[in-house]
Amino acid sequence: MRFDNGASEEATVIDVEAPDAIGMLYRITKALSDLDLDIRSAKVQTLGAQVIDAFYVRDRNGKKIVDGEVLGEIERALLHAVTEGIAASRP
Repeated sequence: MRFDNGASEEATVIDVEAPDAIGMLYRITKALSDLDLDIRSAKVQTLGAQVIDAFYVRDRNGKKIVDGEVLGEIERALLHAVTEGIAASRP
């Protein structure tokens, strides 16, 4: 997972790489939505058994996310969503 505030003038870019699993995109976008983030756009792709997604997000005030604590909270929520997605896809 990587956060980039230099790639876009209007949004924070969150790059997520994870094993592909049923419902993974839903879990990731729900985690972002639950944090009241506005997903301005997304570039999603599956390469083999991996998802490589980029989400362009802003906070509820339409600003980039620059606060380290907030970025940490986003990272924890996304890690939980990814881990949950992997666990749910195991038999």
